[in-house]
Amino acid sequence: MRILNFAVDYDLLDKNRLKVITIEKGIRRERVISEDEYSALQVAASLQLWRLMLLVLNTGLRESVLLSVALNWIRAYEDGWWLSLPKARTTFKAHAPRIPLNAAALAALVP
Repeated sequence: MRILNFAVDYDLLDKNRLKVITIEKGIRRERVISEDEYSALQVAASLQLWRLMLLVLNTGLRESVLLSVALNWIRAYEDGWWLSLPKARTTFKAHAPRIPLNAAALAALVP
């Protein structure tokens, strides 16, 4: 976009005439899963997929991180169970060094 805008500024490209059209801003809404949808997902998913879905929902970690989790990363501290992650390979995809585990996440990690 910067290059295109630069070309327009120096009259190398014609200006975008549609840019002046105003577009209504959409209303952001939150979607919460219903009990029926939750039950339908649980029935339709395989056990492995269901466990992965529970982990994503309860930890917020990416699939690649969750698929590489080792059991020795799960540790008990004085305030509960935590997932102690190794340092991320890149700073762009960084994650927290420790993630708290609730009962659902812990049950999904430890069969």
